[in-house]
Amino acid sequence: MKRYNAIIESKINELSNYGYIHNFLFKDGHLILEKEVDDQKIVKDYVAEQVSIEAEFLYEEKGSAVITLMTNDGELGYVIDKMNSTGEFPFINFYEALDD
Repeated sequence: MKRYNAIIESKINELSNYGYIHNFLFKDGHLILEKEVDDQKIVKDYVAEQVSIEAEFLYEEKGSAVITLMTNDGELGYVIDKMNSTGEFPFINFYEALDD
């Protein structure tokens, strides 16, 4: 696991007990999942319509958020969103803008 601050690591460990084991990367409006299956690296690319947000855990004092999600093909995972210089969370803002 990548090194995060203790509160984020604790939340990730807790979520893994519920099946949220994949760390998705958010890039250019897409969620990217890299995982290994039978010693092969698999990369999946998802757009917003293929993902449902399950929960958001904000740690504003730490400048981070953990967002759980499920994809349309059943992958459970999370995104670590980092607060930008304007105090906004890019991933959360992107998905909230789609709802408007």
